[in-house]
Amino acid sequence: MRTVVDVIGDLKEIYQEYFGVPHSNKAYAEQSKSIKALVSAVGEDNLLENFRYLLECEDMWLQNAKNIPGLIKWFDAIQTMRMNNSRASRSGSLSAMRQEQAEQERLRLAKFRREMLDE
Repeated sequence: MRTVVDVIGDLKEIYQEYFGVPHSNKAYAEQSKSIKALVSAVGEDNLLENFRYLLECEDMWLQNAKNIPGLIKWFDAIQTMRMNNSRASRSGSLSAMRQEQAEQERLRLAKFRREMLDE
């Protein structure tokens, strides 16, 4: 079983891959408690996927939050943003949600083609 130190190490690695510079070690004790609580609540994979989403997110209000404390602070907002609003929940992986949304979009386009283009 992986420890909180391992998860924080993964988050720092993701940060360094994205920005090309190491993440600072500020407030490590506070971060470890929060990360442990998030991993317990939503799972390690989901937490890591949300951090990747945060780093890629272009919303202006999140630009200064692209770090581990920002992930902790904005987790609920990020988790909700990345999901289909009609089914917002705290569980499920980002990749599964994206697959479901892609399938829904494919079905909508097929319906449009049938109705509007007689295909």
